[in-house]
Amino acid sequence: IAGESLLNDGTAVVAFMVMQGVASGCDTTAFNVMNSLLRLAGGGVLWGLFVAAVSYESIKHIRDPNIEITTLLVGTLSTFWLAENILGVSGVLGTVVFGVQTARTSFLAMDERTHHANHSFWTEVGYVATSFIFILAGVKSRDKIASFVENFEDDLAEDKEAVCNPIELEMECLTHHVCRWDGPE
Repeated sequence: IAGESLLNDGTAVVAFMVMQGVASGCDTTAFNVMNSLLRLAGGGVLWGLFVAAVSYESIKHIRDPNIEITTLLVGTLSTFWLAENILGVSGVLGTVVFGVQTARTSFLAMDERTHHANHSFWTEVGYVATSFIFILAGVKSRDKIASFVENFEDDLAEDKEAVCNPIELEMECLTHHVCRWDGPE
């Protein structure tokens, strides 16, 4: 299920990139849009499968957990970076396919101890990345909220009298009637 979710997210990123190109004024013929979609998505998938196969062949002959895990880490990072910056294909889909394929085949190439260490390593990486993302989202949200409040106050500064006076008058009237109320007659 997690792999399918990642694949859906990766496909959404590719679709977004294609639509962003269309919105920015790129050639919008159906052929060009489909060509971009196929190049980004198909190229990313093929690139991820290729790097996963190379990584599998590399770790199959090694029996050192540190080197095997480092090989997978380098494979993961290089899959994304090379796809995005050199090949011009989807780094997100390439990395997702690399991860799914590596998860399917790594236990065949690793002994049990290394497989456990690999799983523990990626669990920690996921935890740290998730924590970092939520910290960044919190900081960004605080900045956005502070900016919204500041702009809201600036926009209403000139209309403050028009907005606040009727509310204050209504509250005074309500409080006056409630405070004078002596109970049921």
